[in-house]
Amino acid sequence: MRKAWTIAASLFVGFAFACGAARPPLTEPAVVATSARDGSTASATPTDAGADPNADSKDARATATRTDAEPSAAPTAEDAVVVWSADSGAFFVGRGGRAARVQVNGAIVAIDEPRDTFGAAAFAPDGTRLVTVGKGGLVTVRDGATGAKLADLVHTDVDASARTNTDRPGVVFSHDGKRLATWTDLLRVWDVATRALVCTVAEPWADDARFSAKDDAIVATSLVGNFGRFDATTCAAGFTDGADTGGTFAANLAPSGEWVASSEQGHGLALYRTARRAKRVVNVPSTSCQHHVYPGFSPDGTMLLAHGDWFRSFRTDTLAPVGAWTPKDDAIADLAVAMNDGLQLVLQGEDAGASILDVRTPARRRPFDAKGAHRFEPSPDSKHLLGITATEVHVWRTATLDLVVSLPLP
Repeated sequence: MRKAWTIAASLFVGFAFACGAARPPLTEPAVVATSARDGSTASATPTDAGADPNADSKDARATATRTDAEPSAAPTAEDAVVVWSADSGAFFVGRGGRAARVQVNGAIVAIDEPRDTFGAAAFAPDGTRLVTVGKGGLVTVRDGATGAKLADLVHTDVDASARTNTDRPGVVFSHDGKRLATWTDLLRVWDVATRALVCTVAEPWADDARFSAKDDAIVATSLVGNFGRFDATTCAAGFTDGADTGGTFAANLAPSGEWVASSEQGHGLALYRTARRAKRVVNVPSTSCQHHVYPGFSPDGTMLLAHGDWFRSFRTDTLAPVGAWTPKDDAIADLAVAMNDGLQLVLQGEDAGASILDVRTPARRRPFDAKGAHRFEPSPDSKHLLGITATEVHVWRTATLDLVVSLPLP
């Protein structure tokens, strides 16, 4: 049975501390990174560890190249970087220095990057640009349709005393597509048209970020629940705060940047507003130490999704309940992903199969051949479900569970 649960289009992070442990310090000198989807841990391995913090090393970090050999361990589904386009018509999937842009209709464009290992990617809201971020810090702007390189985003403002690149680099576009934010050693804001660096956030703890609804601010969260709001033009701090995670699980940032959902100390759930300091406690059942509360959001941010020994979904703005499932047995351990409507769940079985369960009629499940996939990513419109094995990528139509795409994982 699997305990980890992947949440649709969320950068959920889990810290495996004992129940009720104290929160680690704001700056984590030795970062334990987690898979962007299912919380599996992996030690961060900076590509520039031990570099001399002088001007030459700054230039080297600004245009980092992949010099280390690929890990000797067998690749897994969690090693892959997967992101859907906003219109749900295509997705990017990459592992190591190889990737592909895949249309749901099956058209495939190969993308190779010999200089770095893919660590994150994002499509522009209109799909015209694709930005990839390497685990060594390389940020590349690409054509959204072909994946062809257009330019590297270069910076020289590296703080040698700050945390170096981890296994959790990231990138996000502003809602209007005019700016993007990347986080490797530090969180940076870029102008998409000019490809110029706009500003750099001084705090070295950002591990997830979103633009505010008006694109005038950047909201960032850390692995341990700290979060802050920064001006999107100057990167000046508006305020910083911290969720009461107790060092157990961190915060999850809504796509709009307006909310931070946090697994609270004592196994609770809270919603923090980032435009102003406000906290709302979410009424959820109690949990065991085995199943802490895992919060997440739907891609459009309208749904708050959470599970512990149970599953619950709410309207984010009103916290009105939408879906609820409390299995009597340990079936919660099979929960793989929640679809974006907050009602349909994908359950992973012991074998190669899986099923979709509607929480309104939990006795009736829709089984399908998952081809051995144990990581799933719904499209933003929930019309397709992507599944990944250690070697393959598959896509099904959610309504009919027909297999529409099947290809080797890069």
